[in-house]
Amino acid sequence: MKVAIIYDLTEAGGVQTCVLSLIKGLNKKGIKPIIFWDEAPNSELLIEAGVSVDYVQIKFPIAPSRIKTIPNLFRYLLWPFNMIKISKIPSDFDYVYSFTVNILIDKIRPHLFYLSGPPLLPQLESKSIRFKIAKFLYKLMIRPFYPAYEPQRKANYVINSQYTAKLFEEAHNRKLEVVYPSNQLKIENLQEEDLPFRDTVTFFSRIVDYKRPEFLMILAKQYPDLKFAIMGGVSKNRIDYLDSLKNMASDQNLTNLSFYPNASRNDIDQILKKTLFYVFPAINEHFGITTVEAVLKGCIPFVHDSGGQKEIVPFSHLRFSDEDFTTKFTELLSLKNEDKNKYRQKMHKHILLFTEESFIDRMINICINEEQVAV
Repeated sequence: MKVAIIYDLTEAGGVQTCVLSLIKGLNKKGIKPIIFWDEAPNSELLIEAGVSVDYVQIKFPIAPSRIKTIPNLFRYLLWPFNMIKISKIPSDFDYVYSFTVNILIDKIRPHLFYLSGPPLLPQLESKSIRFKIAKFLYKLMIRPFYPAYEPQRKANYVINSQYTAKLFEEAHNRKLEVVYPSNQLKIENLQEEDLPFRDTVTFFSRIVDYKRPEFLMILAKQYPDLKFAIMGGVSKNRIDYLDSLKNMASDQNLTNLSFYPNASRNDIDQILKKTLFYVFPAINEHFGITTVEAVLKGCIPFVHDSGGQKEIVPFSHLRFSDEDFTTKFTELLSLKNEDKNKYRQKMHKHILLFTEESFIDRMINICINEEQVAV
């Protein structure tokens, strides 16, 4: 069986984690999928995930690597020009997975789009005047030729959370099946006795402004005796933002705050094993797979009370608003170890809904007929 996967595997990220898990599942069934993109996959990512793929270059009118480096508004206007037809994938492929929406279904082909948030969710778009002008230009001049930000009637979609599924239905009057994202951590038994050795409060996600990692500095200033860590992926075009965070920490003399950009999988594991509280301040995050990974490593999540995070963290005491951020954290910090472990137990049990095995099962065994896989 020949399977094509369309997505960028040049750097790590949440969607890339899902792609790698899908590849792993296909490999276990004896299928070596082919990645279609304009740049070859990062070999270190493949080796670390223990997966095997082939690669075929597919040329976009504008190189995605160049689009990544420009401001968001220009990126929004340029990306539709990279809309390509699914018929560009050779006809001998049995199935096509796409983790990007800019594939035009011009020919009936077995396929699946995995949606992980915008651009098909207008409710999450920026409310700024500049973005509204950009969207007006898209609708007027670009959409008639490159409808990249419109759902396709003939397209098969699944989406990454109940939260985003509800937004999609509200916007497009169409229900989508939910396939929760994957993570690449092994499920380990919760070690309750390790709680006294956990001394760190950690932000762990891509280090970008809308994730609001600077919220950790509020706590670092309030609790100088605790250790704090900001950890996550940083692409080349966001180095300046990372530097601004470091300067902010330096200006406040936050010697108890450390930065771990682009940490290795081993370093991530080690830091999470030392983490007592995992803090995630992003508002209306579409899902947030790093929260799942942190819980699997025994961390107590403390996340914003919005978006897909409410599905991952169903306990209101572990969620905050901007107004009660510090007061709720103080309450959690003051809990007895016995009560902290109760939260860890409840979260560890709940998080089994979001395992890599569940993702693989849904993406392969539901989306591809088992008889097809055997061929």
